[in-house]
Amino acid sequence: MILEVITDPEMVIPTFARTLGVTETVGGPTLVQALQQFLCQKQTLRVLDNFEQVGDASPKIADLLASCPRTKILVTSRAPLRLRAERELPVPPLSLPPTMPSPHLQSLSQYSAVKLFINVPRL
Repeated sequence: MILEVITDPEMVIPTFARTLGVTETVGGPTLVQALQQFLCQKQTLRVLDNFEQVGDASPKIADLLASCPRTKILVTSRAPLRLRAERELPVPPLSLPPTMPSPHLQSLSQYSAVKLFINVPRL
């Protein structure tokens, strides 16, 4: 889930739930409870990209992880979340090919950003 358009930490959980098709029902569980029930039924990896502008939502993500042990969340951020189970992996910028003049197709594989996509396993 790409969070670049969200700037309000209070919108992280509702947006997360919406992307998974989880909704709150009248008289039923809260949205957080419905999301927990959904995630706890699965062994899953979710990606939250651009988390830095909603970092204050990290305790809510920690609560989700604590209640759903088979769920893993990979967060990309320019700032650490400061969570107990957090593992930081600094990633330097990837080299990009020049835009002008356009490089030859054969030379594109020398750039790390292109290599990343070439080496991604196909499903």
